[in-house]
Amino acid sequence: SNRIVELHLFRCDRQISLNLPMVTHLTLIDSLDALNARSLSTNIRSIQIILHHECLDFASGNWTALRVLSTLPLLNSLRVLLYNMLNPPDDTSCKVIAETAMTVADFGFCFRRNHYHYAELNHDIDLVYMKHSLFIERLRNSIVTLSQNEELYIVVDEDGCGIFIWF
Repeated sequence: SNRIVELHLFRCDRQISLNLPMVTHLTLIDSLDALNARSLSTNIRSIQIILHHECLDFASGNWTALRVLSTLPLLNSLRVLLYNMLNPPDDTSCKVIAETAMTVADFGFCFRRNHYHYAELNHDIDLVYMKHSLFIERLRNSIVTLSQNEELYIVVDEDGCGIFIWF
């Protein structure tokens, strides 16, 4: 009998086919491209997506892949963590992320970083922080606009680089 309830995919750069009907928790590490409606168990309740700048070869950053999550009737939690990203997702991706956030009860989107990483690459840390916090503000505004009269609980990280929303 299939009793696997949690699945972690690490650096999977293609759509895959799974027959794991009991999976309720999915973690995609540098594997955004692995999302596809045909292979996901309809029992999935939570998904965590972790992307690292150093591994962008394994994750195209094509946020339209999130749209398949609307086919998961039990999905109620989505957390996205982006590590050492120099640039946030573009406006089109922001819209897709906001629309996806509206389909779950518990949503988080955070930029996380290693200060040494930016120094090694000779990047202006303050500029990177500013870009991240502006994206989080834009994402927050998009979600609030989409939610219309729905009651939201919103927490933005102190540094402005992460947001958590409960519907």
